[in-house]
Amino acid sequence: METVNALGRRKEAVARVYVNEGAGKIVINGRDIETYFPSSILRYIVLQPLNKLGVAEKYDIKVTLDGGGFKGQAEALRLAIARALVKINPEDKQALIRTTIPNRVDSFGITTRLFWNFKRLCVRVYLIMYYARERNSKINGKIIIIH
Repeated sequence: METVNALGRRKEAVARVYVNEGAGKIVINGRDIETYFPSSILRYIVLQPLNKLGVAEKYDIKVTLDGGGFKGQAEALRLAIARALVKINPEDKQALIRTTIPNRVDSFGITTRLFWNFKRLCVRVYLIMYYARERNSKINGKIIIIH
């Protein structure tokens, strides 16, 4: 198998990945993955696409990481590895797409949607109260419930 390369970006981090057949060794900027990412959570993020397909011990991966923080670098590396695996076997894309390859829909998170739904609800309640006060003042003190 020839070398497959791929690129992954996340925030300011850029990961360049070179994948060969081998024993499952991952070298990042000349260091082993355990020394570069001491946190087990970040290593889990990096190894997600490999573990999802069950090929963690099948490929040697050489990585060049630039920019960003540790979390951004880990997520950029995850995307680059997923893209390289899809280049090797395009049928794996459907297995990876839900877990490791982010898209623009995922970037608009649930908390942002909840915030704007809450904001719309507050505006509606405010408008209902405003019109209720306006109507009540015209009716000389009679209370009217508006639905």
